[in-house]
Amino acid sequence: MKKTTDMTSKEILHELMSGPNLDRTEDLLREAYVKNYYPPIEQVAHEKLLMETSSLSNIVLDYISLKSNGVGKNLLSILLSHNPSTIEKLPIAKLTEICLKGDMLPAVALLARNTPPNIINDIITRKTLTDTITTNYFTMNENMAEQLNQSPVLTNILKLLKQGVKWENPNSGTILASRLFAQYNDAFINEVAKYDLNPSFAQTLFGCLKNYQIKGRNKHLETNLKYNKSKGVQFASLINDLELDDDKITEEQIIKNIIQYLLQNNSQQELLTMWDYILNKIKKEDPKFDFMSLANKEFNGVNLIFMLMQSNPKIAEDIIRIIKIKSEYDEYQNLNRLSDFIHVGLSNPSLRELTLKIPKKVFDNISMTPENRKIVEEKYNVEPISSIPSHLEDYLQSISSNKKLNWFEKHSQATSMIIQEAGWKENAFTTLLASLVLILGGSTVKNVAAKMNIEENKILAAMEDPQLMEQARSISMSGQTDMSHVPFTKRPIPNQVDSFTKDAFDYIKVNEGISLSPYKDTKGILTIGIGHKILPNENFSENITEQEAMGLFQKDVQKHLVVARSLFPQFDTYPNYVKVALLDGVYRGDHKRNYKTTKLINSGQWDKASIEYLNNNDYFTSKNNKTGVHKRMKSNAERMSQYGKELSNESKPNPNQI
Repeated sequence: MKKTTDMTSKEILHELMSGPNLDRTEDLLREAYVKNYYPPIEQVAHEKLLMETSSLSNIVLDYISLKSNGVGKNLLSILLSHNPSTIEKLPIAKLTEICLKGDMLPAVALLARNTPPNIINDIITRKTLTDTITTNYFTMNENMAEQLNQSPVLTNILKLLKQGVKWENPNSGTILASRLFAQYNDAFINEVAKYDLNPSFAQTLFGCLKNYQIKGRNKHLETNLKYNKSKGVQFASLINDLELDDDKITEEQIIKNIIQYLLQNNSQQELLTMWDYILNKIKKEDPKFDFMSLANKEFNGVNLIFMLMQSNPKIAEDIIRIIKIKSEYDEYQNLNRLSDFIHVGLSNPSLRELTLKIPKKVFDNISMTPENRKIVEEKYNVEPISSIPSHLEDYLQSISSNKKLNWFEKHSQATSMIIQEAGWKENAFTTLLASLVLILGGSTVKNVAAKMNIEENKILAAMEDPQLMEQARSISMSGQTDMSHVPFTKRPIPNQVDSFTKDAFDYIKVNEGISLSPYKDTKGILTIGIGHKILPNENFSENITEQEAMGLFQKDVQKHLVVARSLFPQFDTYPNYVKVALLDGVYRGDHKRNYKTTKLINSGQWDKASIEYLNNNDYFTSKNNKTGVHKRMKSNAERMSQYGKELSNESKPNPNQI
């Protein structure tokens, strides 16, 4: 092994990327520090697990302090983009000192995504950035030297924004927007409104336009926000539309626009901004945002609240808590949508205990899968309505035994009876039950799946549910021949890709690559899109669109989902970002039933699983060869680690009750 003192910057970087032991990593990093080798230090700064090691993070922080007027700002930005749990493990006193050093590093810290709130407050207070007299900001056309004398940190913020850096920290933006209290036409805030802002900060600025009009109209701020095309400002503008009384656009259309935006730009920051806005309205008992009325508003088959719940575990917990509190004193007339929310809560292990605290009267009046009903009964000895009321057994049996009816007619009548009389609604559960009736009558899984527009793997999973099969048997009759020739009325498929499929498509597209024209893969097989093998009856002589590629992906991904669900029994209970990471690993063949990573995931040890996942020859080989595989695997591992931390945080008592 070569001595570190004899190594070049490139050699140190190469060895760091191969994953040496901790002691060797520290020696390499110290040598890079002594010789002023920036690339190796940047490489270590990007590694979350390494930055959680105090001996290494101290070296990186020392280097930032040394290079505060140069590349130090880049390193600080990298550090402050890590998850808050990683930043908490940094030496906080030294980090605070660095964030206050000079005029550029404070500007970087105010813009960075996860700068701790206490550091934000220290910077703003000590640099007197909210005092419009002390830090009077002149326009960009004034003398630069005079600007620097007056407000160098604010001037550096504008320099960074002009260079394309995004204002990602919502806390600093909200605090600095308070400059408008002292001077409603503050030139600094007006200038900031031209650039790429996080949606929470942008929303604050829209609020300022409305609330400060008593002092005079801020035309500069209004104009800059109006013509700002960054995503954060555009999203904040949509939320702002909900506050306006404009006859030209209905509330329904606004929410439809918001849903469309969230589907196209699945950003956790924007999802949380939307939820924080709704939550604030709920707390203030705004009649337009009554929780249940909003939850029952559906446009194009997509429900805003339900989509938010499925997208983020924090939002899901908030929603279950709201249902619990409101159901203690409210009598809901329409519980249809409520059953969907409760299903998510019961299916998620981290939300189950909270969900089960919802009053008994709610469970008594909603439809549940046999699995969830069993959970309720075992935990709280609840006696909900029977899956099929006993007084209907004879009628359903008569339908089954009527030889004058074909199987399609039996299916239709039985399903109608279940929906109308047993209190169920037309949903995936009743569709599955009706499908099982046909299969027990002799139809094949393949035929039923094709004619009912339902995935085969879902039918196969339902056949393994003893309670569901018993219910199907109670309305079926054995000994019938295959009735696959009977015409079925196909259920319409929504012309819309669900959020999980879109997330998976966008993520795997980056990793696998996409081609909108046919090409031959490494095995010489004609392929298009994201690895779609062109079938003999398919004609792609002309290029396809990315939307068409997504359609092919939506079809092809089902076989990988079957594998994922078989490897990870709780797969469907995980949030989208975790399911996408696991699915990506299945695409690559990273997960097998006997692999240690798979076993750790299934036992809920996500942090250990994220480390074990990268203990892989493919990962180390890719880092050495500088291919993209290691970045892909690292991204998957970070998602596992993030989920583990979220579950750990959710298990802790939450002092902020809704």
